Amino acid sequence: MVEERDGPGASRPSRLARLTGRPEYTRNLHVAEAASLLNPMRKGIAVSCWAYGLGVLLLMLSPAGPASTVAAAYMGVIGAVSVVLGFLWWRGGWPKAHVSVAFLLYSELSHTGVLLFTTSSMLALIATLWFALIGEHITIAHSRRAVGLHALWALANIAFFATQASRRTNASLPLIVYVGLALIGLIVAIPIFRQLAADALRDDSRRAAALAERDALTALLNHRGMYAALPALLAAGRGPDEQLAIVVLDLDRFKAINDRYGHHRGDQVLTLVAARLTGSVRRGAIVARTGGEEFIVIDTVAPDGAAALAHRLLRAVHRQDDDVPVTASVGVSSVPVRDVPVDRLTQNVQELIRLSDTTMYGAKRDGGNQVRVSDPRTADRRSGSQ
Repeated sequence: MVEERDGPGASRPSRLARLTGRPEYTRNLHVAEAASLLNPMRKGIAVSCWAYGLGVLLLMLSPAGPASTVAAAYMGVIGAVSVVLGFLWWRGGWPKAHVSVAFLLYSELSHTGVLLFTTSSMLALIATLWFALIGEHITIAHSRRAVGLHALWALANIAFFATQASRRTNASLPLIVYVGLALIGLIVAIPIFRQLAADALRDDSRRAAALAERDALTALLNHRGMYAALPALLAAGRGPDEQLAIVVLDLDRFKAINDRYGHHRGDQVLTLVAARLTGSVRRGAIVARTGGEEFIVIDTVAPDGAAALAHRLLRAVHRQDDDVPVTASVGVSSVPVRDVPVDRLTQNVQELIRLSDTTMYGAKRDGGNQVRVSDPRTADRRSGSQ
């Protein structure tokens, strides 16, 4: 079900977003990006892919390797694909949530296939250790549910290959049980505890950040809070063609309002404008006060919805019956959400804000109380006045 893009209302992630854990995924990556950890973690996954691919190819050459041509072909393909995936992780950006989920599913299932084609049951049991690397990826980026599903799959593999080892090898049952319990600790228990600790730290980080992310006068997000809210906004994205719209509003001749009516009335005007802007957008939109009389609104809209959003906000600012009349100059720009990668989210939004700010000053130079629309792919064009 697709939500309305314009107008106030609650924002809920789409069914696909909930299925892939996209809201948690995007928030977790934002936390990692803020700590400058995204690139090191991405390269660590690349190295893990190469190590796994090399391990599979070495297994093919060992006495415990594949016993048939089909098994050898399977292991060869998995080893080669792992090497290729390593290069993609090393050179590319961090993937979208559904791509990451697909990578994890491939990793879980393909490794089980490699274990099934391993002729030594005891070696297959020990080689379940590779599931620990998959667990690290999940702990970094995905939700508790994903960690739980991974733990169940790894546990099923350990139980199956431990049973096979007890039937097909001369190893004593106590030794097999000991090895199995050690593997459960490394592959299942540790990722779960790490996920719980990571979630607690992320929650503490969000609570601490929230104290410094609000404007004291209007209770809107401030500059820092605006950027912190971006991942959640994109995580709730709905359609493949939607746009990320950035609207910059600056109140016209606000200094004259302060000079004529006093700073107390000026503060009241700012608070009133903040309430009107908030009431003119859906609940999931970002509304921020980023300067003395400057506001920024960020939302996802239909392909042609950026200008409509800007005009709606312009109309919300000015009311004929206000005791202290106020108008705004508005600049807006937009790009397709699909063109905003997670690992460059902040940089892309900063560029769009600069573009919207430039067009806003064009509106102000032309007398204010109007909207100007800028398309990053074309020259600025006049949208019209109200």
